[in-house]
Amino acid sequence: MGTSPDRTRELARDGVALRPASPDDVAFLIELRERTMTPHLVAAGEPVTPDEHRARVLHDFAHIRLILRDGRAIGMLKRVDAGDCWRLVQVQIAPEEQGRGIGAEVLRGVLDDARRANVPVVLSVLRKNPARRLYERLGFRVVAEKPGSYEMRADP
Repeated sequence: MGTSPDRTRELARDGVALRPASPDDVAFLIELRERTMTPHLVAAGEPVTPDEHRARVLHDFAHIRLILRDGRAIGMLKRVDAGDCWRLVQVQIAPEEQGRGIGAEVLRGVLDDARRANVPVVLSVLRKNPARRLYERLGFRVVAEKPGSYEMRADP
């Protein structure tokens, strides 16, 4: 993501930064996932058990960056380098922080880094998740449809 794993990356917006997640952040990340994803998962008929949330958070844990505002965790970004592309696995902003442009700013940073690396960015979004509109505004387009989700891609 254009940052070493041991440093915090400052973003353009005052007070917003990214930092690598640590084991101490697991409880926050699970609670964040429950708050942000449960309604969308229920609408899609996907599992919403505590074990499912925990497993999703812990998968590729080393790739998680916490999104901080004024030093306080308000979200997370999980981006995995898949070789020929970067995969956005999870992007979540606490509901009370949504609508402030923070998620868009974080995603613009990923897209800028991907352009410099000359790699596309891909993601999957649940069909009923309104985040799809944000992704489209940032240049992602639907490249495949699955029963409960869309695969999207932004080229460099």
